[in-house]
Amino acid sequence: MYLPVEMPTGDYYGGHRHGDNLFADSLVALDLHTGERIWHFQTVHHDVWDWDLPCAPILADIVVDGRTIKAVAQPTKQGFVFVFDRATGEPVWPIEERPVGTTDVPGEWSAKTQPFPTKPPPFDRQGVSVDDLIDFTPELREQAVAIASSFRLGPIYTPPSLAEDPDGTQGTLMMPSATGGANWPGGSLDPETGILYIYSKTQITRLALENNPERSNMDFIASRGRGAPPLNIDGLPIVKPPWGRITAIDLNKGEIVWQVAHGETPDNIRDHPALKGLSIPRTGQVGRLGTLVTKTLVISGDGTLFTTPSGQEGAMLRAYDKMTGAEVGEVFMPGPETGSPMYLLIEGHAVHRSRDRRPIDGGIDRVQAGILSRSRLTVGLGECAILSWKLKRLPTPWFDDVGKTGSSHKRKEPRWEVCYVQRRNTRSHVVWVSPR
Repeated sequence: MYLPVEMPTGDYYGGHRHGDNLFADSLVALDLHTGERIWHFQTVHHDVWDWDLPCAPILADIVVDGRTIKAVAQPTKQGFVFVFDRATGEPVWPIEERPVGTTDVPGEWSAKTQPFPTKPPPFDRQGVSVDDLIDFTPELREQAVAIASSFRLGPIYTPPSLAEDPDGTQGTLMMPSATGGANWPGGSLDPETGILYIYSKTQITRLALENNPERSNMDFIASRGRGAPPLNIDGLPIVKPPWGRITAIDLNKGEIVWQVAHGETPDNIRDHPALKGLSIPRTGQVGRLGTLVTKTLVISGDGTLFTTPSGQEGAMLRAYDKMTGAEVGEVFMPGPETGSPMYLLIEGHAVHRSRDRRPIDGGIDRVQAGILSRSRLTVGLGECAILSWKLKRLPTPWFDDVGKTGSSHKRKEPRWEVCYVQRRNTRSHVVWVSPR
């Protein structure tokens, strides 16, 4: 059994727990028969960034330089994937201990080095510099630089600092944020190719500490940020997009295969007056999302709402070619996704065909297979296959094999049937796609 372990209290101050904090932020392998620890690896020493391991590790059988390895891969909030031989705990590729910045917060203790995997490369941006700030226009860059000048900037593992530091700064800017990078939905693995697919967000946050006996008996806790400048310009984040992405990582080679911005540009960005007249590529969206991989596709939903050209407010469930990252279809959803899509099998049936639907207990249609995407409107996916859901066709077009929508294309196979599941007497929805 492989356990990703949490960090100790507090999230941003470790003055009451000096040292590396054994087993914190660690992947721990246990023998289920004896309960004994077989091996462990600590991914962060003395964590003061809240970069505890957020998700389940992924088991993968990979081939590296001609050698078959039964591996375990652990994604992290800071955008790394640590890959080990799951039997021995030996890293598949070297993991280097590199010097990092040290703290000047009174009473705090810093690890002088942190572990950096040499492969795969990070799947999201790490650390904050002026080069990370938006430059859509000279005026926006100037404003972003002015905001950032109130804080300390630095590479990954730059430690938190005081909200009212003697040097005049109001904390440290950190990227990825304490919620990723990756978060609890984790990634998905294609066992046929050894490629790992993972969503991550690019979001900047402020790490600032204060002493406040009214809030805590710890020497320092996270400041609530009163008086600090916001990290946006009238709602426009100061860090460059994309703010959400999906990355395909070949675990056989330790290389990134492709990476795409995931999620439509939000309305407040698309309609921002400071960007009027500019052509901004799709920015992606911040969310807590997972991916689902099929024989040919990678599927994930948008993490926030946006307004479609027809005026509908909602989100999209998007399908990508799993080998290239090209988007091959999208389905409108009434709400954004939270978590991971799932593939559903009922009574061993792998494919749903609308003409094969038969009523079951309570008159509910049999959902034989599908891809379910939980939105913030849904109530418990476990009900969908039992008594509480009904299935009906959506008036939406087919997706053809070249990734366009509509019904006038010459190429018709393979096609994907779009269906819509609505909970009776509620506004809860689940969207799914299956081969016709």
